[in-house]
Amino acid sequence: MPGPEYDVIVTIGLDFGSSTTKVCYRIQSPEIDKNGAVRFSGNDATSNGLLLDSVVYIAGDWQYLGHKEFAFSKKVRYLKTDLIARFEESKDIETHKRVCSYFMAYVIGAAKDYVENHEARILNRHQAIWIVNIGVPVDHDGVGLEKIYREMMHVAVLHHREAFRFYLISRERWQGYYESSKDRPLKDMHIHLTPELLAEVTDVFEDHEVDDGLSIIVDVGSATVDIAVVELDRHSSDVQHNVGFIKAKVEALGVDNTVRYIQSKQGTDSDISIKKGLMDQSLFTEIYKMMHDHPYELRGLGGYGNNLVDIFHGVFSELLMEVKKTSSGNQFSAMRSIPLYLLGGGNCYYWYQQWPEAAHRARLSHCNVPKCDHQNLHHHPDIENLEKNMHHRFRVASGLLRMETMLTVTGYPSHFRMDNYPTTKVNLHERLEARMAEKYGR
Repeated sequence: MPGPEYDVIVTIGLDFGSSTTKVCYRIQSPEIDKNGAVRFSGNDATSNGLLLDSVVYIAGDWQYLGHKEFAFSKKVRYLKTDLIARFEESKDIETHKRVCSYFMAYVIGAAKDYVENHEARILNRHQAIWIVNIGVPVDHDGVGLEKIYREMMHVAVLHHREAFRFYLISRERWQGYYESSKDRPLKDMHIHLTPELLAEVTDVFEDHEVDDGLSIIVDVGSATVDIAVVELDRHSSDVQHNVGFIKAKVEALGVDNTVRYIQSKQGTDSDISIKKGLMDQSLFTEIYKMMHDHPYELRGLGGYGNNLVDIFHGVFSELLMEVKKTSSGNQFSAMRSIPLYLLGGGNCYYWYQQWPEAAHRARLSHCNVPKCDHQNLHHHPDIENLEKNMHHRFRVASGLLRMETMLTVTGYPSHFRMDNYPTTKVNLHERLEARMAEKYGR
């Protein structure tokens, strides 16, 4: 690990999404604490560069990889969706790991270049240690993709310069980088992995307007939906707030996955946009009919019902019924309603907004399970130049920057702790901790 010659920490919060990737950064020293959002350039960047399409260009039967379009190339989308599916099926994942690591390497290289240029006034006066903290989809009691993500990120960090500098690289060369780098030590940049949902609730539960007790978090992404029942306790300690994950579930029911499921049954006589139908209540009737009237065989979700509506209802209902069997079951059943926080890029879709209530009516109304009470979030990420309409899309990326949180989290795998950040072995971190102790009174 680097020694005390480093006098500033730069943290990159990388939210690798199935549709788009978002990146925030934080610069910390005993005198500095600055947050910002990375802006990307190129045809695959939207919303003034804040959103980067999660795509790689390939050609020659995967013989060449690029982060920009090149001659005879085709665009490969949904990298994360495919990675999760291949992992769960134990199917041909090696090539896809390398493609994802190449994309992550480009993102890291582009983010580092942006921060070094945009924050040159600060960084030119300091020696920085760089930390890349990436969100990982994982439920509360399983390791999930952690090992694969760690391997891919290790290679990406070691070769981010090559991926960013050259828009085209042969698969053979990248594979050589991959195989030769898996066991090489990291030097100037280090990695940390955090469950995506954990990064999101870190920001939510430091909001003093959020009530103590049990609540539900639903994070709607492009590929997956993360659902968790959590308990916030601010009263057991003056110096920390406890957040316990009671039950959590991650399923491949995100917006773009759902669109693809429906497209497989759409037929030729429908001219309605499926995404618009999922988002707009006035267009939803036809989409609901497609979801309800066709059988869907979805890997790992067959036990919840035959049609897509039943599958959605079953996933939500099963999680809440499992909560009743836990030590929090009596408290849960005694509630008249339970606060629900709908987060993620898909939180504006009508289908996902009404899904919890519809699931309750269909499956839970006579099961002594509280109804859901949708909550508004008043606290927004403190990110420089981030427009308000983008806050909900950056909760994971911004949460990945907050490692000195007052929250103590339980219920996740032990290796996903909030206190094992790489800088814990750097002398600078001790000085930062002293400053945070003054700020938080610890």
